[in-house]
Formats: sequence, C-alpha cells, structure tokens
Amino acid sequence: MNAQFHREQGGISVDYQRVDSSRDRPGSTYHSIISPRVTEVKRTRPFSGGDGVTTRHLRSIQTGGGSFHQGLGALVNGSGVPVHGTGNSNTSVVVYNELRVRDKHDLVKLNDKFAQYVESVRFLEAQNRKLMYEIEAIGSRNGLGTSHIQDMYRTEMDAAKHLIGESRNDLTVVIAKVKKAEDECNKQKERYSQVMNLRTTDRKAMEDLERRMAENEAQINLFRRRLADLEDEDRRYKAEARRLQAEMSKLQQELGNERAMKAAHDSDKMALEEEIARLKREYAIELTELRSRYKTADLDISQFLDKDLVNKLKQIRNDFENETNHQRESIQSRYSITVNEITRQMPSVANAPNNQQQLRQVEVYRADLTDIKNKRSYMQAQNEQLKNRVDDLALKIKSLKESGSYSIAAADKEIAEAKARLAKASSDYDSLASLKVTLEKEICNYRDLLESQNGLRPYVDRIMASAHQATSNQFVTGNRTSTTVVRNVIESTGSGGRVRFSTD
Repeated sequence: MNAQFHREQGGISVDYQRVDSSRDRPGSTYHSIISPRVTEVKRTRPFSGGDGVTTRHLRSIQTGGGSFHQGLGALVNGSGVPVHGTGNSNTSVVVYNELRVRDKHDLVKLNDKFAQYVESVRFLEAQNRKLMYEIEAIGSRNGLGTSHIQDMYRTEMDAAKHLIGESRNDLTVVIAKVKKAEDECNKQKERYSQVMNLRTTDRKAMEDLERRMAENEAQINLFRRRLADLEDEDRRYKAEARRLQAEMSKLQQELGNERAMKAAHDSDKMALEEEIARLKREYAIELTELRSRYKTADLDISQFLDKDLVNKLKQIRNDFENETNHQRESIQSRYSITVNEITRQMPSVANAPNNQQQLRQVEVYRADLTDIKNKRSYMQAQNEQLKNRVDDLALKIKSLKESGSYSIAAADKEIAEAKARLAKASSDYDSLASLKVTLEKEICNYRDLLESQNGLRPYVDRIMASAHQATSNQFVTGNRTSTTVVRNVIESTGSGGRVRFSTD
C-alpha cells in the first residue's frame, strides 16, 4: 500500500514553455530568441498519515545565454538583443526584463500552490483508503471483544458507583462535621464576645480602681507631706523642750546650790546670833554683878573696860555685819538675776493657756498622724488587693484568650479540612460523573460503530452474505475437495504506531 502510494506521490515535474510573441514597439523591432525555461522543484516532506515519505521534484529556473554578448544584451545577460543607441530601446528592455522576472516569480508561486493542492488531495485519498481498510478490518472482527469490553466497563462502572456512594457518605460525614465545627465556632464566638464584654467591664473597673488608687496615692502623698511637716515641727518642739529642760535642770541645780549656801549662811547667822545673845547675856550678868558689887550710880564703867577690847569687839561686830550684809546683798542680787533670767526664758504665767493649747494641738497632730498612718497602711493593703485582683483578671483574660484562640484555630482547621475533603469529594464525584458520561459515550460510539447501518454492520452483512454464498456455491459445485482461505492483510503505519488488520 505504501509503495503504491509512493509511486502515486512521485515527482511532480512542471514543464512549460513560454514563447513570447513579437511586440511592436515604437522605434524598434524585437523578436525574442530566449530558450525555453525548465523549472524543477525538489521538495521532501514526511507524509503525515504514515511513515512513508513523499518526494516532490521542482525544477529550478535556468535561463541560458552566452557569455559574450554585444551591447545591452551582455549587460542584461540576454541573447539576441541588438544594441541601439536610443534611450527608448534601453528602457523597454529593462521593463521587459522586470516583467519576465515578475512572471517567473508568479509562475513559481502558482506552481507551488498547485503542487501543495495536488499533494493534499492525494494525501486525503490515501487517508480515505486507509480508513476504509481499517473499517473493513474492524468489520471483520465484529463481535470479537464486546463481552470483554462490556465486562470491563461494567466492572469500572460498579467501582465508580461504589466510589460515588462512598464519596456521598464521606460528603454527608464532612457536612455533619462542618456543621458541628460551625456550631462550635459560633459557640466560641459567643464565648469570645462574652469574654470581651467581661474584659471591657473589668477594664473599666480597673480604670476606676487605678483612678481611685491615683487619688489615694495623691492623698497619701499629701498626708506624707503634712506628716513630714508635723514631724519636723515635733522635732523642733522636742529640741526646744529638751533645751528648756536642760536649762531648767541647770537653774534648779543652781537654786539648790544657792539654797544650800543660804541654809549654811542662815545656820552661820543663827550661830552668830546665838553667840551674840550668849555674849550679851554674859555681859549683862557681868554688868549686873559689877553693878551689884559697886552700887554706885556714877560709876564709870569705861575705866574698867579695855578700850582695845571694846574697839576689837566693835570692829568684829562691824566686820560681821558688813560681811553679812555683803553676803545677803550678793545672794539677793544673784537670786534676783536668776529669777529674772528664768522668768525671761520660761513662758510667763499669762502664756500658760497658750502652752496648753499647743500641747493639745501636738496631741491632736499625733492622733491625726496615727490615723493617717493607719489609713495609709489600710490603703496600701487595699492597693495590694486591687493589684492582685487585676493580676488575676489579666491571667484569666489571657487564659480565656488563649483557649478561645486555640478553639477558634482548631475549629477553623477542622472547617478547612472539611472543606478540603468536601472539595476533593466534589472533584472525585465530578470526575466520576464525567468518566461515567465518557464511558457511556464510548460504549454508544462502539455500539453505533458495530451495529449501526453507517458503521460496520453493512460490511459484516456483506461478509456474511459472501461467506454464505461461497458455502452455497461450494455445496452446489461439489467438485471442490479443498477450501481456499483468503487472508487479506492490511498494514498501516502512522505516527501513533503500526496497525495490522487481517481478514479471512
């Protein structure tokens, strides 16, 4: 078959001869003596319907001429062109050559198109013959594998139906899981919204508590400043009181010393007074004795007394009185000076109520200071409790966020997995449905090809009729002792492989 096709697709030779008639041009007479042109085009192209190769021979265009020409013919490589001295003849020759070249190209293009058309026609005829041979081969094998094909397709259809049922079951399960995941997601979202509301409430409470804490801190700082001022004032009062107590103790010691000295002087004074009284009594007794002894009125006692002794006694008395007066004056002056200093340094009796009031204010300040310290400790305890509550709320919010995010992520993951399984099941279902449609279409095509009137049924009927006719002829003649089996072998080669059909 291929050999015959190659013989039919042999070389295409296009031989044509163009004889130009003489043209009358003004000013010159020209007769063309150009030799015939032979075009041979060679093309090699693989045959698309089979492995055979179709070769086309295209002859090249050659224009013959001598190597030595005279005049303008030598310039244009043409023979028999006379040389003329006019410009019109040169222009006509150039125009003529251009027309010839253009005609050559047009003829080559037309030749190529005609060759392609002829080649396409022959290729299609060969394809038609090939298809006829294949149809005859298929008709010869009619009914030789339908049951196997039917079993194969039935098995595949059963498997596909089973897979479709499983996919539907998986789809139902996936839809249930998706619904469950969506419900869980909605619950988690509601819980998240509740947690966010609680968080907002707690945040407001925390802000209120922080505001109260700030106010309490401000009050505590104010109380601290007041307490520091009171403590400074208390320290000043205490220092002043210690200084006054030290001075008072010093004055008391001096007063005690003065009292002791006064007591000593008083005792000395009393001893001297007693001594004076004793001496007076002694002198009075002596005078009485002397008076009684002499009993004269004009008795001058001075003559019996020692003037020196009297002078000494007077001097002693004067000295004693002077010393006593001097000591009394010094003691009195020192006492008055000390009393004045004490009265000047110590608050007067008129200022005693003010001192009492200051003492009461100090006591009040101390009580306020104690209350402030107690309130401060209480506020610190309250602040610690609030901080602990805030930390607990922050931990709870963080745990709720983490649990909510974990549950939402898990639900989203389950939803994504369910959607992926659903998409996969849908794609499997679509592929199975398309495969089912394709299989049914293929079965219908095979059935039409095998049983329809436009398919292989007429060929099978003809083959069966010819077989019955041959059998009847064999029985009629009766003179044949052997049966000749005719096997027609059809081979076709193409790009898809090698196909061999045989008919008996």
